Amino acid sequence: MFEKMPNQVQRLNETRNGQSEVDLSRFVDPLAKQIGWDFLDDGWVTYGIVAANSNRIEFRMICDMKLIFNIYLITVILLLVVVKPESYFRYIHLFFPITIVGSLIVWGCVLYLYRDSIVFDKRKGYFWKGSNQLFEGDIGIDYVKLERIHALQLITGIVRVETRRGPYYDKKNELNLVLDNGERMNVVHHENKNQIEKDARVLSKFLGVPIWEEKKTEYE
Repeated sequence: MFEKMPNQVQRLNETRNGQSEVDLSRFVDPLAKQIGWDFLDDGWVTYGIVAANSNRIEFRMICDMKLIFNIYLITVILLLVVVKPESYFRYIHLFFPITIVGSLIVWGCVLYLYRDSIVFDKRKGYFWKGSNQLFEGDIGIDYVKLERIHALQLITGIVRVETRRGPYYDKKNELNLVLDNGERMNVVHHENKNQIEKDARVLSKFLGVPIWEEKKTEYE
């Protein structure tokens, strides 16, 4: 099924050298014709809006990722049970507690690794990633003043990932900020295209800036 994905995308986008050609003529804003339209970041962790009001929008890693880790842990335990059933029956009274404790450990590790928020705060006047809220000037590595945000860039498509076992195709949905100086800054990735489009609309209304969207194929 995944091998057929590029053909489906190519019917929508003409590709050259592995990258789709962006139809810039449909954008009225001249800045849209000057910025890059490749995927900006190679991250794959899914984030979504978890809090939103008139003064603040906050993205965090959604529970789907934690659920994946949890299922993985339980699967490993079950495989051990199948391989060594005698051990399972000998320590059956410990199976449930070990599963619970193991799940909590995995959840804790994931929450710790991705504990930092992605925040848009009108009271502070900044967007930032992480726990650092010390801002020097309008633009930094992981922050920018809200008034410098010119538009939102939403790129959705399929990427080809090369591995030792051969290439495979994966969907990628990326939301970026376009600054008034033409620079771009990544906000989030989301595995669900409909959800990232919904989050982009919420953020667009919050910031009062347009969404520039493009579907493409890019080979990595």
